Amino acid sequence: MRISYIAALIILAILLLYSSVFGVKWIGSIIVMLNSVVYSSTIAVLVLIFSIMLFSVISHFRINKGRISMDDMILFKLKPKLKELKDEELKDAFKELNSFLLYLKKKRLDYALTFLSSGKGPVEILLIVKKSSTNVPREEYAKMIVTDLKVSCRRWIISSYNTSDNIVNAIKSFLFSTSLKTLNAELLLPHIWFTLPYDYSLGLDHEIVNYKCVERKEEVVIRLGRIDGMNEDFILTADDINKHVLILGSTGLGKTTTTSIIVSELIKHGIKVLVVDWHDEYFNLLQKVGVPSEMIKVYNATNPYPLNPFDSRHGESVDEKVSLIVDIMESTLNLPAPQSYYLYEILQKELREHASGISFSALLSKLKEYSDVTEGYAGREARYALMRKIRPLTIGQAKKLFEHVGSVKEELIEKPVTIVELGKVKNNTLRKIYTLFLLKEIFSTYTSEGLSNELKLVIVLDEFHNLISASCDVLERLFSEIRKFGVGLIVVSQTLFDLPSYVLRNVNTKIIHSVKTYRDLKELVNILPYGPNYQDIIVNLSVGEALVYKVDMQHPIKVSIEFSF
Repeated sequence: MRISYIAALIILAILLLYSSVFGVKWIGSIIVMLNSVVYSSTIAVLVLIFSIMLFSVISHFRINKGRISMDDMILFKLKPKLKELKDEELKDAFKELNSFLLYLKKKRLDYALTFLSSGKGPVEILLIVKKSSTNVPREEYAKMIVTDLKVSCRRWIISSYNTSDNIVNAIKSFLFSTSLKTLNAELLLPHIWFTLPYDYSLGLDHEIVNYKCVERKEEVVIRLGRIDGMNEDFILTADDINKHVLILGSTGLGKTTTTSIIVSELIKHGIKVLVVDWHDEYFNLLQKVGVPSEMIKVYNATNPYPLNPFDSRHGESVDEKVSLIVDIMESTLNLPAPQSYYLYEILQKELREHASGISFSALLSKLKEYSDVTEGYAGREARYALMRKIRPLTIGQAKKLFEHVGSVKEELIEKPVTIVELGKVKNNTLRKIYTLFLLKEIFSTYTSEGLSNELKLVIVLDEFHNLISASCDVLERLFSEIRKFGVGLIVVSQTLFDLPSYVLRNVNTKIIHSVKTYRDLKELVNILPYGPNYQDIIVNLSVGEALVYKVDMQHPIKVSIEFSF
């Protein structure tokens, strides 16, 4: 109807303008009666009317061109369950809603919202969500969203409108009846995120209280698999990876394949990956998921990446370097306090005198030469025991893994994927100590480059449970600090029970394949929300199925990991 009125006005304006300019007879008699000043003013007014009408039509069609169909929209009205408008209670309620909006954003759902206040009662919010799947009826989709809303927004009263007529009536009733500003805004802007600010106001009378509009940025999207029971993908982002991922499950149920899929997706976005491969599996698996062999650099026992744990190239102080070295050797070689003391004293002396670093062979020689008249029998036994533990690091495979001083150092991370294969390293202690010194070098390298908001490297720690021994400050610092420097960790483990608390504390995303042991199930029930409800699901997961949980989710989601082979 509005279009008909606009069209009629435009036609009338054109007729009047044409008659005024060209002197059509049926209106000429009227124009003759007007003097020249009035005549000129009439023409100006007619031209202005014509311009306004033309602009209105163009604006109308431009708005309608980008408008989303109401059939694809679901509207929710939310109101806090508060007896009094206490600021702290409102803040907690808004935090709940903000968490739910982040959840929508992670699922890549378009939404818009506006804030209303009567001035006397609590703030009301209208939330409009665009359906992500056209195959799901509106009513069913609304029920799914309402279920998630009720789980996450426990301090809110929620009502939804499931038909297009109700949506239109709700918008007219709650928004358009008092303000034309919201009518012009439409609130149905595609490709726009509206996020909830905390600096809300309750003093306006049915106006938009406050909102912040943020354009959606292009982000790294890692498609993990299909959400069970829904026709949509489960997505991981670069931020999820940067905050560390735990992949858990019994042998043969898809942990390594899931990890390979994530790696293949990461390198598509230019993010480099280092895989510490405990059983030499990843080179073939990565090729199966589509990673060309020329994009992969492999180091192994016969062609190792040589490390010098005593290298001084990263600007560390002697005290810091000695502390890290002693910590690694203490945790892997099971050094008691007297042996740790000898190691600490000799390293302090040698690294201050030799700025270019030393080697394990040189360290062994210094221990042999060490002489202290106050040493005594117990001290001498401790020193000899330390020498026996260090000697294996100077011969055989260890001699290749740990470089000599002054050897040419090649770049570790050159290609998109770097794999350090440890399967042919026979000594398990040697695997551990080499891996920890490798992680120490990476930690020193990236921390020396400064803080970074960009994900630059992802480290995959395969069979992480084999790496855990006694407490190790290097690993704890790695988990708690490395993310700030643009490095994310993917931890792959068969067991949850043996993982130290700092791992679970610093892992944002948990991908859980089936586990069978009672102690692991008990731990999972304790760390997952509504854990007891998922115990049977976890036990009965098939190969390629996983339960996925992120800290910003209200509950775990079952995902089918899609293998391409």
